[in-house]
Amino acid sequence: MPRKDIKINEIPELHEKSKALLEAVNEARRDVYRMDNVIVRVNTNSNTAKIEPINQYELRHEVSQSARCIKKCPDNQGDWIYKEIHPPIDACRDAIASSCTALPKIKGVVSHPVVSVNGEISEKIGYDKNTCLYIDTNENIIAALRDIPDKPNENEIKKAVDSIWDIVADFKFKNEGSIAGFYALLLSLICRPSINDNMPAFVIKAATPGTGKTLLARAAIHIITGRDAVTANWETNEEELAKDMHSRLLAGQEYIIFDNINVKIKSGTIAQILTSGIFSKRILGQTKNQEVLCNSTIIFTANNPELSSEIARRCIPIELISDIEHPELRTDFKYKKLLEHISNNQAALLRSLFVMVQAWRASDKSYTGDNAILGSFSKWSRAIGGILNACGVIGFLSNHADFANTADTDTDICRQFFIKWYETHGGNPVSAKDLLGIAHELGIVDTRRSEQSQIKSLGRYIVKREGQIYEKLKIIPGSYEKGNRRYKITSIVGLCH
Repeated sequence: MPRKDIKINEIPELHEKSKALLEAVNEARRDVYRMDNVIVRVNTNSNTAKIEPINQYELRHEVSQSARCIKKCPDNQGDWIYKEIHPPIDACRDAIASSCTALPKIKGVVSHPVVSVNGEISEKIGYDKNTCLYIDTNENIIAALRDIPDKPNENEIKKAVDSIWDIVADFKFKNEGSIAGFYALLLSLICRPSINDNMPAFVIKAATPGTGKTLLARAAIHIITGRDAVTANWETNEEELAKDMHSRLLAGQEYIIFDNINVKIKSGTIAQILTSGIFSKRILGQTKNQEVLCNSTIIFTANNPELSSEIARRCIPIELISDIEHPELRTDFKYKKLLEHISNNQAALLRSLFVMVQAWRASDKSYTGDNAILGSFSKWSRAIGGILNACGVIGFLSNHADFANTADTDTDICRQFFIKWYETHGGNPVSAKDLLGIAHELGIVDTRRSEQSQIKSLGRYIVKREGQIYEKLKIIPGSYEKGNRRYKITSIVGLCH
């Protein structure tokens, strides 16, 4: 494609110059885009396409490949001619700082076709304007999706569901909810553009090491991408985790796997990302924040994980069990080289998932599981729950409540505290000292400290939980007697009468 001429000295305003440079880059199809007002490019030089932010000098290079910046000036004979010059760095700098609306928006890179907002399969290799995704796949995958029936019959739906189950049948799932959770994970990865809303994270957990948590996560990614999964380290430092998440979201990663976490999973950053779908972080050396959208599916794997309540209620549990002492010594697998088998059959497996989606599209899209709607993720619940319902996969979200109630030991201790308090004192006003025995039993206070210090600590613990409800019990503000604070707990059942 011939380079476009830009007559620099005939454009008086700096922002008009920068706009002209960006328009030239866009017209030349240089794979340069804007991601939440950050100029990025898609690097396709490696095995996997990646999104990379670019600076003023890298943008200058892209402009030089897209256009000829020319300036009118006199030659040696005094005649006026147009002479090619380097793209002006001040205009490139202004373009970086601007909202860069001259460039197409990009949300991320995926290595597979996806379901777009209108429910159709986006199968174009390269940038897809309908989903604002760069689709880095191959013709074999595209070809496998071209003959999906408009209205799959029962046999076609069953075959699709069974082909996915055949891959993971060697894994011992604890319950139907965990099986449905695995299907939900796969469907979430291909349906995110059509859902276009917040999505929960997934926790693959087990009580025993060696049950295959990491392998199951890798299998899921292999089915969707045809490539091995890349895992991330969990940062216990919230500031470092925020930096890591910001860079990953800015890179447009379609999934983030935190593997084998051995500490409590708690993070305001992750909770914010999952609920709002947007993460805002201060730009280094500047006073303004940079917002990025979350288009990544977050996956945790851990043995008997402990999660904060704010994370637990935002996660879908997929639990594996074992009926032998050393599951890592098992050899009775149908597919000895599971990931290799998935790679050899990836096109067919992806096709099965899209058949499941099409079965829902061909139905009336109704979802009767109103009792299985996850708060903050209602759109996701109705879409994924609808697909599973249309395909006969049962148990969607059936294990979530129990998981959320038991994953956070702090919450479980608090629940026990409420119960024991009410069983011992009923609704009578009590002091923190009256409750100290229960606190000792549950390990709520540090018994190495003085009694007075323990009483103050327990008082702060109680006040912090005023208004919370566990097992239909609620702490309500008490009164002061002789300068001492009194506390009350009441049954909300009684309040309703």
